[in-house]
Amino acid sequence: MLNENAILLVVGVIVACLLSGGSFAMGLLLGRRTRRSENYLTEAHTDALTGLSNRRAFDKCLDALFQACHEEGNSFVLALVDVDHFKAINDSYGHPVGDIVLQRIASTLEGGCGNASMVARHGGDEFAILIVAPVEVAAARFNQLCKRISERPIEVGHAAIEVTISVGLSRCNTELSVEAVVRQADKALYLAKKRGRNQVCFDAALTESAPIGHTGNILRPKFENDTRLEMKPPCPAPILTCHLDELESVPEVQDRVKRGAVSIGNFDGVHAGHRELLARVRAAADRVGGPAVVVVLDPHPATVLRPHSAPARLTTIPRRAELMGELGIDALVVCPASLEFLNHTADEFFELLIANRLQAESVVEGPNFFFGRDRGGDINRLRVLCEQSGKSLEIVEPRMEEERMVSSSRIREAISAGQIRSANTMLQSTYQISGRVAAGAGRGRSLGFPTANLVEVATLIPGHGVYAAYVTGQGLPRAGLPRAGLSGEVLARQGSPAQGPAVGPLLAAVHVGPNPTFDDEQRTKVEVHCLDYDGDLYGQTVTVHWLDQLRGVEKFKSAETLAVQIQRDIATVRSLASQIQSR
Repeated sequence: MLNENAILLVVGVIVACLLSGGSFAMGLLLGRRTRRSENYLTEAHTDALTGLSNRRAFDKCLDALFQACHEEGNSFVLALVDVDHFKAINDSYGHPVGDIVLQRIASTLEGGCGNASMVARHGGDEFAILIVAPVEVAAARFNQLCKRISERPIEVGHAAIEVTISVGLSRCNTELSVEAVVRQADKALYLAKKRGRNQVCFDAALTESAPIGHTGNILRPKFENDTRLEMKPPCPAPILTCHLDELESVPEVQDRVKRGAVSIGNFDGVHAGHRELLARVRAAADRVGGPAVVVVLDPHPATVLRPHSAPARLTTIPRRAELMGELGIDALVVCPASLEFLNHTADEFFELLIANRLQAESVVEGPNFFFGRDRGGDINRLRVLCEQSGKSLEIVEPRMEEERMVSSSRIREAISAGQIRSANTMLQSTYQISGRVAAGAGRGRSLGFPTANLVEVATLIPGHGVYAAYVTGQGLPRAGLPRAGLSGEVLARQGSPAQGPAVGPLLAAVHVGPNPTFDDEQRTKVEVHCLDYDGDLYGQTVTVHWLDQLRGVEKFKSAETLAVQIQRDIATVRSLASQIQSR
């Protein structure tokens, strides 16, 4: 049997173990509570959808920056960012897709604002950003973000959703209260939207006597001897571009679209047939003394009704606006092709859009025009409705090329087959795509022919092959090669390019398709080799203007053999440009 001392020793050890275990358990419990508190604190200051800071965290940061501004004399810029026509996106695609759009915009803003003190979701489709920088620097940064977002449609499933943002800026100084700074930014945002959206406005309320002037894409007060930043608009469109909902809510829009001549369709490509019809719209508008208006359903109804068979885009909405503006159209109205809208009968469609929203005096359409649910209305029904409502109707016959009707579908077929010359003839302009330059494998540079690898292309990519083209984009050098005109003419480079901040264009050889010489990967790549240029284009958006296909994709025996062929391709590109010049 154990003696008394041994028993006491055992009891002591047991008690010590219990006490230490209790302390450990207590520590574990406190640790869990601490982490849980930290998680609660993080969640309390984080927007659940986007992962950005929320309104509560933003307000705290704004107060802290404002206090530092008054105590230390620092200044900062408040930016309010709103997603344009976000309600139309929700109506057309549904709220889950709208949430994805907000997440993508949030990611772009967070990545593009660099050393911002705060990027927050302010509520709904509005974001708030605090930047310690001069307002001119902030304006330039947000102008770049506007451009980046407008040029890169957000792809969700089979849909490519074109999104733009409007930005209002206000700068803090020691003479303003927090409320005044927020109020100025809000006024600037309102002005950016009023002036057409997809732009940056700042200092809207600096002084009551300072008129707001539009310098490219940044709206700002005009001051004598002002030397501040002037930027080019990201999507130059000389016509009004608006959404259907604005026809009732914005008086300035109503005045510019009502009681004129109208044509409704998709107008993808703005091809030769479209151009003849648009010329008649312009003439009809002149006869009735009103605006020439085009209504585009976006996305293409097939994207909503038959997403697996929806056609690829030939042109983005900004590109269509640009082309239509060149043809004298006054306004482009974008009508969201939602299921709700497409469910209107033909008569309801006419009453809602043509009779009420646009109050059109004249309608111009082609003989194959259909409208309303299940294409229930045709040109004959449209004629009856126009007669009943006292509106004139003009029917424009389709344009024929080689005994076939010119159509967007036919142009898509030509581009997919690499028949660029034929496509350009039907378009009466040079087909183009835009994309962001991403890092590639570096094989082209190792061969002596560096390439820009295009990603995030929102329009139809030509079929596999090697092409002659020219390239434009911010950051390219000034070259002696002007843009191609409507007939496709383009001048060859004369001498060496003079380096400068201008936008191209540069002659280029473009490879579309896989690289069978190096691997078996079948993924389509767009690799652009700009002639006489070896600069860094990574991260930039460039536009490729397609001239002609040179050859198909081939597998070469070696990298050296491929390099010899590339030299031949470059010589062919130069020769082709020279031939076009001499025509």
